[in-house]
Amino acid sequence: MLKYNREFNSNRSGGAADIRASEPAPLLEPGPGPLVSIIMLTYDQLGCTRTCIESIERFTPPVYEMIFVDNGSSDGTPDYLRQVVQRMPRARLVTNLHNHGFAKGNNQGICLARGKYVLLLNNDTVVTPGWLEGMISVFERYPRTGLVGPTSNMVAGAQFVPDVPYRDLSGLLDFASRRTGSLRGQTLVVSTLIGFCLLAKAYVVRMLGSLDEIFGTGNFEDRDYCLRADLSGFEMRIALDVFVHHEGHKSFKSKWDMDHWLLSNWEIFKKKWKVPLETPYGMNFHIEGGAVAGVPVKLDLPDLRKTHRAECGGLVWKENGPTG
Repeated sequence: MLKYNREFNSNRSGGAADIRASEPAPLLEPGPGPLVSIIMLTYDQLGCTRTCIESIERFTPPVYEMIFVDNGSSDGTPDYLRQVVQRMPRARLVTNLHNHGFAKGNNQGICLARGKYVLLLNNDTVVTPGWLEGMISVFERYPRTGLVGPTSNMVAGAQFVPDVPYRDLSGLLDFASRRTGSLRGQTLVVSTLIGFCLLAKAYVVRMLGSLDEIFGTGNFEDRDYCLRADLSGFEMRIALDVFVHHEGHKSFKSKWDMDHWLLSNWEIFKKKWKVPLETPYGMNFHIEGGAVAGVPVKLDLPDLRKTHRAECGGLVWKENGPTG
């Protein structure tokens, strides 16, 4: 795990054809509200959550709202997050009785999002100076872009930066700064992005709806979402000049647990998108739009009011128990 100095810890961030044609009028205009809705899903790992929040508050301009979704933590995380939402401007908390998985937990957060952009951010990340501005600027320069992700030390695919040299916060910040300077403004178009830090235009989220909850605990819901965005005519880009540290796989109990969900969800993904079932994990594949014409691109978001009740003036949404 990355080592942090005391200075840092004392600081206080329908079908494709129906939706391809043009950008729709937003259902809810962000107006004077937050520019970005940052959704952070938590399941234990209180230390990681503290560090992530500290990095957000230190390195992010105050143009965001925070939406925390706790998936039944038992290590004091819910109590800590209640304190955070009481002191942090524009912050809310959803608490669940047990672990609903990556997709469902984030969908609950998306229900409360009011920003022009929606960001899914894992709680085991550390953001760096200019991270959010760098990703937002990609949308401004490339209007067809619907989803943007950063580079990282722990991520699959083209976002991966191997052999990072840092071992502590000061080393991370120096590395990220030098990378930003040498790659400023550079992007890469890709077919998929990883959900550890995924920024989307709000109208894209409204058009695609929810992450698919058939993927359970996690894995492949991000690839599924990117595929739906691609079929809807949007590009995915990596902001090559943005680097976000990622501890990785903290929500899984073990490597066996992670591998189990990875391979299990690969089978689910293949069946959903009509990928030949004999295709092994890791092999490239091609999906024809006509072959998946019957697969819905938009999935409805849940109605949080049916499963949770608002407390503390709407700052906290608490899941109903067995008796409601």
